[in-house]
Amino acid sequence: MFFPYPFFSSLDLHDNLISNVDSQVFYNLTWLTFLDVSHNKISVLPPELFATAGPPFDMYYPLSIDFSHNELDTLDADLFKDGPIILRFRFDNNRISCLPPKVFDMVPTMEDVTLSNNKISVISPEMISAHQGSMMPIEIFLDGNRITYIHAQCMSLVEGAYLVDFSNNLISAIHPLAFADNNRKFVLLKNNRLTCLPDGVFGYRQHGVNLLHNNISTLQPEVFPNESHTM
Repeated sequence: MFFPYPFFSSLDLHDNLISNVDSQVFYNLTWLTFLDVSHNKISVLPPELFATAGPPFDMYYPLSIDFSHNELDTLDADLFKDGPIILRFRFDNNRISCLPPKVFDMVPTMEDVTLSNNKISVISPEMISAHQGSMMPIEIFLDGNRITYIHAQCMSLVEGAYLVDFSNNLISAIHPLAFADNNRKFVLLKNNRLTCLPDGVFGYRQHGVNLLHNNISTLQPEVFPNESHTM
């Protein structure tokens, strides 16, 4: 399949039987702002899928993409290489177990990242370090995965985000510095396996924290520091 006319702004292919995607199928869609290929049978996305012909044929507008409800088990590190500005990124309800170290290097302007209901068990420091110096997503959804621990490097991933959702994982421990950036945000940790919280884990500027349905038996005042204790 090849689209010879570049003037589509919206392309909806959801709920079909697509299993293979050619690396140049979106090559000429330079005006595209919305792409929905959800609810198909795609197991692999080729490298540089969103690469364009280069100036003056670059994709002109920010793009929202939806590959949710497919059969993907990984994302290629060059998937977004030389591609457009991506604002919204949905890969929820796939089989993704890990993310390559630099998969987001080419998309520093993303506002929403949705990776809910996959099989991700580890947020690797290598993936997070690739974000440093870039604009962070505003909303990050990692709920419904298999994450067991939120380590200190997580701060680089969630810094600047307004909403971070780790609900419905297997989290039993959080590093004290995981949310230490002190930016105002909602942190969702409901339906996990936490039994206690480390001192100072939530900065004094957190906007809200949801710890519904965990196994927490004791709360210490130091868990929620006030501003005078952190200056």
